[in-house]
Amino acid sequence: EDVSSFNHHFWGDISNWFISKIAGIRVNPYGNDASYVNIVPDFIQGLDHASAYYNTVKGKVSVSWKRDGNDILLTVEKPEDVRGRVLLKNGWYCHNLDYGMFCCKDVNQRGVAVFNHENSKTYIIRKKTNSPYLKG
Repeated sequence: EDVSSFNHHFWGDISNWFISKIAGIRVNPYGNDASYVNIVPDFIQGLDHASAYYNTVKGKVSVSWKRDGNDILLTVEKPEDVRGRVLLKNGWYCHNLDYGMFCCKDVNQRGVAVFNHENSKTYIIRKKTNSPYLKG
């Protein structure tokens, strides 16, 4: 009797999916700088929080997000030498705007926050339907 199971991921890497898709840590996304990291989180319906880290050539990059009512609190921690951007999926925007950040008003564009000079930052993320910037 053959008892081999074909219901597992022998050659798969599920941790990559958690790190790069749910937490959104994308190291060297353009293939030319291993110290450049984009954060592109996916706030999956049904998950209340997620966190992950990746040890880059310049040190550890950590990302965590959690739901807080209608908002999502996204925290990015990184070494000083790591550069990159937070890219939000369509339908989301960054509420706590400050220097070096901007919000896309077009629902077909991504919200972007640049974290070139900050080692740790918590972003308040909101659905664009709740955005005061989109009214009128």
